[in-house]
Amino acid sequence: MRLSELLHGLPVIEAHGDCEVRALQVDSRRVLPGELFVALTGTHHDGHRFVADALARGACGVVVSHREALPPDAPAFAVVPDTREALWQMAQRLYQHPSAQMRVVGVTGTNGKTTTTHYLQKIFASAGMPTLLIGTLGASLELPTGERTPFGEPLDFTTPEVYQIQHLLAQARAQGAQAAVMEVSSHALDQKRADGIAFDVGVFTNLTQDHLDYHSTMEAYAQAKLRLFTDLAEASGKPFRAVINRDAEWGAWFAERAKGDLWSYGVQSSARVYATDIRFGRDAIEFMVHWEGSPFRVRTQLPAPYNLYNALGAVAAALSLGIAPDAIQKGIANLERVPGRFERVPIPAPFEVFIDFAHTPDALQRVLETARQLKPSRLTVVFGCGGDRDPLKRPRMGAIAEQLADRVILTSDNPRTEDPLAILRDIQQGLTGAPGVCVVVEPDRRKAIHHALQTAQPGELILIAGKGHEEYQIIGTTKYPFSDREVVLEFFKTTQQGAKRL
Repeated sequence: MRLSELLHGLPVIEAHGDCEVRALQVDSRRVLPGELFVALTGTHHDGHRFVADALARGACGVVVSHREALPPDAPAFAVVPDTREALWQMAQRLYQHPSAQMRVVGVTGTNGKTTTTHYLQKIFASAGMPTLLIGTLGASLELPTGERTPFGEPLDFTTPEVYQIQHLLAQARAQGAQAAVMEVSSHALDQKRADGIAFDVGVFTNLTQDHLDYHSTMEAYAQAKLRLFTDLAEASGKPFRAVINRDAEWGAWFAERAKGDLWSYGVQSSARVYATDIRFGRDAIEFMVHWEGSPFRVRTQLPAPYNLYNALGAVAAALSLGIAPDAIQKGIANLERVPGRFERVPIPAPFEVFIDFAHTPDALQRVLETARQLKPSRLTVVFGCGGDRDPLKRPRMGAIAEQLADRVILTSDNPRTEDPLAILRDIQQGLTGAPGVCVVVEPDRRKAIHHALQTAQPGELILIAGKGHEEYQIIGTTKYPFSDREVVLEFFKTTQQGAKRL
């Protein structure tokens, strides 16, 4: 499609030249010949500084909001009032609005997005719909046969840039996908990365402290999330269903403001979809679902108590779309694990090790409470807090760890450009010196994990929190290969080899 066609009907201050656009790009380092470079102004970087670099790499043209960023030899360009606004509209047009022909569910909330979207992908596939999932763990396509494969290129964010989403949707649609489920982050909503997506359903899981380094206040954080249920709901061009966790602290606030057909869920009969006869087991959760139709029982293989709400949110979203209870039951039951979400690491030892992505106060509290319910002889948590992120949550997480664990091993998470020791000092501000709680500080994450394993007791449960599925550690501005799971497995492989040599 030509640049002039992409810009047709959009507010344009000035335009010159034309070109055939094969794809859109916002990162000058990734520009390929024939792509259109769109200069975005971000929190840390301004794409206008890299216009010349994009053209040197073969960009066919550029779209900017600052005329002075254009070099005199730009072959084709457009100056627009807002490049983010132009980007989603051009992306929708270039890829021919694939979400309009699919059932699309967006899930937002501080915690639970990943697991809820995985439940939904299983449900849709069980209902006979090939389904695309986009989120923290990347993109995947699941077929009704149960075959699930990675899809597209690795993603940089929980919610990618809007042109990447549109491209993924178009590719999936071309391969027969009938549905898509997406994690929708507050950053993405604030930055219009989900604009132009025709959502059928929005799911709100919960809202607890996180990202205040970006949003400044909980109210601003909530307003960003609310866009899924207001601006994007009204612009979807479809009947919209707002699926809201009634039991969450901010649930009533969202329910009062959401547009469309409200589907509340929770454990009280006042919710439109609610659970009763809830049975928590070591390996599963079972509950009865009540709604406008006949009640039905659901069983999930993910035993952590907080997964009750993740499963119930997925059930409510599916019911709002008219999916049959038998497909919902099958889909929920078929989800065996979500990488890095209270995931047990198989080890040859008389104790247990779990890894979890918990990196907020609420998530850490929930996963520690879950671990405590397994009645270990001792509960150890290994965790840190990310650098260049909300510092206010650090002492709170320290206090939660000290309150719920018997042994706390503080270490680095992704320190980024902050001093790891300064981050650890922030966490330690929340510690009170509680009697009986052992606290160890080891900035090197590998050494911290090794210490936990070397000193473990029979019947102990070691929770390694904060990174979960991640296979890297960010130190400075560099990503280094690092996996909590692999560090644990390598430890036992090394110790077993050493034992054999003896």
